[in-house]
Amino acid sequence: MDTDKNGKVTQSNSRYEHVKRIDIKKVCFNSPVDMEKGVILFDNKIKVNILQLKLSNIGDKPIKSVYVKIYCYDDSGDIIKINNENRLDYAYVDIYCSPHEVFGTRNPIILPSILTRKLEIYVDKVVFQDETVERFDEKDYVDIPNLVKVDKGIENKDELFRIEKTVSLSNEAYPLTYIPQEFENGMWSCTCGRINTNADSCVRCLRDKSLQFDVINEIYLKKSNEEYLLNMANTNMEEERAYKIELAKKKSMRKKIGVFIIIMTVVIIIGTLVSSSYYKYYKAEKLIESNKYEDRQKALNIYKQLGDYKDSKLRVEYDAYKLGTVTRIIWENKEISKVQISEAIAGLKKDGTVILEDFNDEQRKNEIMKWTNIVDIAMWNKDVYGLKKDGTIIYSFNPDYEKYEQDDHNVSGWKNIKKISAGAFATIGLKEDGTVVRATEKDKEGYSIPGWYDMVDIKCGSFAAGLTKDGKVVTLGFEKKIAEEINNWKDIVAISGVNDDIVGLKKDGTVVSSFSRDDIGIAVSNWKDIIQVSAGGAMVVGIKKDGTIVTASEENAISSYIKNEVENWKNISQVASGSGYATVGIRKDNTVVSIEVSN
Repeated sequence: MDTDKNGKVTQSNSRYEHVKRIDIKKVCFNSPVDMEKGVILFDNKIKVNILQLKLSNIGDKPIKSVYVKIYCYDDSGDIIKINNENRLDYAYVDIYCSPHEVFGTRNPIILPSILTRKLEIYVDKVVFQDETVERFDEKDYVDIPNLVKVDKGIENKDELFRIEKTVSLSNEAYPLTYIPQEFENGMWSCTCGRINTNADSCVRCLRDKSLQFDVINEIYLKKSNEEYLLNMANTNMEEERAYKIELAKKKSMRKKIGVFIIIMTVVIIIGTLVSSSYYKYYKAEKLIESNKYEDRQKALNIYKQLGDYKDSKLRVEYDAYKLGTVTRIIWENKEISKVQISEAIAGLKKDGTVILEDFNDEQRKNEIMKWTNIVDIAMWNKDVYGLKKDGTIIYSFNPDYEKYEQDDHNVSGWKNIKKISAGAFATIGLKEDGTVVRATEKDKEGYSIPGWYDMVDIKCGSFAAGLTKDGKVVTLGFEKKIAEEINNWKDIVAISGVNDDIVGLKKDGTVVSSFSRDDIGIAVSNWKDIIQVSAGGAMVVGIKKDGTIVTASEENAISSYIKNEVENWKNISQVASGSGYATVGIRKDNTVVSIEVSN
């Protein structure tokens, strides 16, 4: 253990310690730079406080550089001088930030004192890519009014989730947080926390103003919450009434039955329970030692029924944790050519039909399994897409989607498609001519992504990526520095990714990645002789030339179980990694196996 200069205990094996979150208190309406939030960290290595800010370009022109003025104060409110000056000047130089991109999160600003606890931050000037300059004065800034949290006094969190789906549009970066408010001089606050003036939509998150004020208001939320509480009260009253009726029945029965019969019955029940519990526990002990998924599932069900008997509760917690580490056979002799995994498992059969496992909507499942002439499949959450032999797309959407959400993923008018990929970012399709289209409400035939030509592969997560025929990768949705690193990859023959990360398989059998998590990034960089790679939510899986498996994940208790099991798979011809640690593989004997453990 170490101590800092304030005598505060810190962890010696952790470089950065959180000191204080910085809430932005002022806003400049004329500035194209939006200061969203910040944090003060203590760097245990160089023993200084650093500031990290999250800023974004809310203007309509690319920004080259941003200069800021920072006033530092201790926790008493006294100003901290920097070389006899009242302020610290800092510049984000050569950032080349496009409209609606973020920057600053990877730029640590060294503060003048470890006593710094309060800050005032102003944008001094902005240099655009076209070399024009805009300057701002501190008097251009106004105080941000107090905002009201949207979940204040709301017990029904499901209602908040439903409202968020209604107003969040396609922007998942800024969750529903505050109740929108009107202020003087045309000022209004957005649910994301940004203060706007005389605008029909928020300059930060682009949400529509009128839609927010129609739905996210105290009257609507109060009414919704009252309905929720009333339903809960009615449910409790009904349960109490049923309990009293049952209690009355039992009392009546006890009056009719003699003491002798009651005593004998109790003795018989106790003897039966002891005997039965012992036998069930013994059976469960034998089943839990099995390497078969079905046997261990039966064992866990028995432990749950036994309740407090011996260590049954402990066994449920411990063995349920390991249950998913047992390889489960999904399909045998089904002639599967491709597998996909998301919230369910989908298999493309060689006869052009689709088979599903763990798909809970029976009606949709039956409809999808009637599809024919399918040559490729894609999944995201509860959505399933099938690419037909004629280059058109057939699909089955999550029935919980609102109308506008279905429009945003509409691919009904697509033609000449040879590959499809779906993710949180969008649904994209690779066309026969090497161009790529993206699903939008306005263009039913797909919006052609500018500058994407000669593509041979595509992948969608919380980003979109395309592989060119000359082995390079282009992207959308990444921060600029990460995108530049990916764009410098060479000799790539295949790409895979999910959430915020992407991996690339090189011609020489090695792998490159954008993973910022050291455990995963370092591991995949050492792989060799890889012929296929798949990136999931918590794990990257690779197939070697000999059909064995290598894995990379963050080091924790569950990952060790998963790695041991998956890396024992043999003769694998194809693998797919999904959410958490869920992994499915096709063996060369046409058997499909899976492990499904969430992070």
